[in-house]
Amino acid sequence: MEAQRWYNPSVLRRALPLLALLLLPLSVHAEEQSLFDFRGGRIEQNWQGTGLERVEPTREGLLLRSAVPGSLATTLSPKHGVDAVTLTFLVRSDTKGALLWHAHGEGEKTFHQIPFTLVKQDGPATLAMNTAYFNGWDRYADKIGISFHEPVDVTLQTISFQGWSVPEKAREAWKTFWTFDAMRSYSINFLWGPLLTFSPLARTQLFDHEPPFAISANRIFYLLLGGAGLVLLALRVLKGRDPRRIRGATLSFLLLTGSLWMLYDLRMGLEEMGYLKHDYETYFSQPLGKRTFRNISFFPDLALVISPAIRDVSRFVLIAPPDGPYPAYLHYMTYPTIPVDPQDGNGATTWLVYNRPDVRLNAERRLTVNGEPVSPPGMIVHSFASGTFLFAVGT
Repeated sequence: MEAQRWYNPSVLRRALPLLALLLLPLSVHAEEQSLFDFRGGRIEQNWQGTGLERVEPTREGLLLRSAVPGSLATTLSPKHGVDAVTLTFLVRSDTKGALLWHAHGEGEKTFHQIPFTLVKQDGPATLAMNTAYFNGWDRYADKIGISFHEPVDVTLQTISFQGWSVPEKAREAWKTFWTFDAMRSYSINFLWGPLLTFSPLARTQLFDHEPPFAISANRIFYLLLGGAGLVLLALRVLKGRDPRRIRGATLSFLLLTGSLWMLYDLRMGLEEMGYLKHDYETYFSQPLGKRTFRNISFFPDLALVISPAIRDVSRFVLIAPPDGPYPAYLHYMTYPTIPVDPQDGNGATTWLVYNRPDVRLNAERRLTVNGEPVSPPGMIVHSFASGTFLFAVGT
């Protein structure tokens, strides 16, 4: 007697062409993009300024200059869904602002916003926003604009709108699943695990925020297991005690669980191996002076180099980025000489500045932070890199 098949071969053959058509867009459907380009004095929309003292088309873009807060907005008729917005500015002074949009069906004066900060710099500054992540975002928003909460002196050059199709988003979700975080201070306690995003921009910015702008892949994991469990339960209820169907459904459920488990285990193993590979390539295989260690760069080598210079003092002042493990690391490496903060450095003759380009020497030979003196007079005795140097008091 021929064994009973659990599928219909003719139905499967008919489904193959349809499956091929469904998979075809994965390789041919590209990003959709539209652009407002203000360079060359062009203004393609009727933009309305509110509160801004000066709005002027120029060769470089749309000049926005005001001593008081203001905004700029226009109507929008996107030809495609928008998942990300990128703005390009020339920034002549630091300021804070927000991207504004109006969603369909909401009150005329109801606008959502995503805040941003612009820092003075040479050349264009680009703000790429994964707008799809934010609550209230409308892919077909009918109004869009920017506002500034502080005095502003910038030139708006371009605003571009990017959108991706469903197949493209599925591909990016799969790529994000295999995107690993760098080893960080919190990695000793936990890892983010597999995450999902749905655009190249979101994947690029995945670990720029804490927590990441993404959803956990565990949602899909539990959805698949829950669905398989419901199918098994339904078969048990509807088919009674037919042992063949129950065995087949149970085996399928166990195979699905095991496959997902192996997939997760493979991903975790690759993530751990990635950490080891990165450490070997950037630290263990490099000579002293060229090594970098995870997110603290060349700080371990710097600690080794300065140790002889501070061996004969009981304490020294450390000025470093506030979000790093630098004081604790130096406390361990230079003990019994201990690092202290500038406010506790009375009488200390040695100062170490690490990765702080905002710390400078003024005309009185004092170190300044944001223009305010923080040290007695002295001189830089050795410079290691931009914003990293050894300073001696009274020399």
